[in-house]
Amino acid sequence: MVVHVLLGLLLLLCAIQDLLTRTVYREPILLGALLFFLLNALHLGPVGPAESFLGALLCGALLAGVRWLGRLLTGYPDAFGKGDVLLGIALGAATGPVKGLFILVGAFILAGLWGLLLLLKGNGARATMPWAPFLFLAFLLLAG
Repeated sequence: MVVHVLLGLLLLLCAIQDLLTRTVYREPILLGALLFFLLNALHLGPVGPAESFLGALLCGALLAGVRWLGRLLTGYPDAFGKGDVLLGIALGAATGPVKGLFILVGAFILAGLWGLLLLLKGNGARATMPWAPFLFLAFLLLAG
């Protein structure tokens, strides 16, 4: 419960920052990821230490792959930011691999629907979108 509250606060702060500046600071995210792993390692979180590590690894690897693919397809080096990858690591460390991947899929669906809406309105072909707000919304909807 404590881990989910702390993760929710971290995601909220990152979502606000991403909306305002189109960037997220890496240091608080890394500290959060370490804290989530520590709390889970001490059995004070929703998953054990192995699940916490595996969640961080899988969620981080998935988002690193998205970052690489975005760079490859768009030619833009930060089509998907490093901070977004770190948010995935923190998410996975807090929730474990199953719930972490579930929340990531939800975030991508929400972001995709928003992107589709922007395209239909005619102003989304090259628009940038902050991703942390979609991760925060998916967390609120799916963390249960």
